[in-house]
Amino acid sequence: MPAVETVSAELSVPPSAPYAETVSDYVRYELVRRNLGAISLGSASAHVAAIGVKSGIDALGLARAGHQVTVIDYDDDQSSQICSMLDSTKAEYPDTARPRLLSFQELSAGTGERTYDLVLCHEVASYEKDPGVFVGWAASLVKPGGYLSVLEKGFDGVMVDLLRRKKYTDANILQATDRVVNDMGRQVWAFRPRWLTHAARDVGVTTFDWSGVCNTRHFDTRPIAKLSRTGLNAIVADQERAGKRHDARGAAPFLHLIGMLGKVPTPR
Repeated sequence: MPAVETVSAELSVPPSAPYAETVSDYVRYELVRRNLGAISLGSASAHVAAIGVKSGIDALGLARAGHQVTVIDYDDDQSSQICSMLDSTKAEYPDTARPRLLSFQELSAGTGERTYDLVLCHEVASYEKDPGVFVGWAASLVKPGGYLSVLEKGFDGVMVDLLRRKKYTDANILQATDRVVNDMGRQVWAFRPRWLTHAARDVGVTTFDWSGVCNTRHFDTRPIAKLSRTGLNAIVADQERAGKRHDARGAAPFLHLIGMLGKVPTPR
């Protein structure tokens, strides 16, 4: 995949900063921002769709770089969070570059199919009854030659967390079902790398790569205010290398796949 920077690797204040209070949060948002920054969107003002609140936060760097970002509010439970996030951008982004909100209903009634150069589907498919169908819907919004970005919890990383917290019953359930109850009390999927890659191929993604996110920093709850910018950059650089190592990336708490959509797949 082309590696043309559209968002600089170093920002004085990353756009995700207001949402990252701990080192682990900071590493998660910053690594995803860097991964997205390596995409060649082929336009100085590409059309980007971000599904849900986490995708919206991840898209702020793209909006700052001049791309047109649409945040899709597909879940009523997230509406207030998304509106709050977008309100916070009013002072920083001019009207022409400010991310806009589009409801799932508005998208369904419009011509969203094959509209976007990049679609972000981050931490949303895990909540769906059939995540494969959901990823397929997200891919249906991408233009041929455009990109699909999927970020979800990784099975091995979730298992390590459960064992660390001595939640052995939950670990056994995860082993049997690939599902776990998250901190909000909702049952979600945890994905194995092979599921992610097969799902991408099934929806027409022909060229892709994936990395692990927060390999060894998922449990680092230190406030970022106590670390220097240099110290944070060193942590991020170390985690970026770990997330790309083939012998380590699968154990990360998050798996991040970015792929280019080829020709539109023929319905089965």
